[in-house]
Amino acid sequence: MAHVSTADNARDLDLLRAAVGEEKISYYGTSLGATYINMFPDRVRAAVLAACRT
Repeated sequence: MAHVSTADNARDLDLLRAAVGEEKISYYGTSLGATYINMFPDRVRAAVLAACRT
């Protein structure tokens, strides 16, 4: 489980973006989306980040 983190998931999401031939993605979500935006800001077309309630 050493390679299971939000940052690793964001990297996987970026690989999927590239695999489908998209220059940028649109994303709806929470912490994964925020991490992706921080890691790859130039690859985001639009994002909606929802607040989590606990």
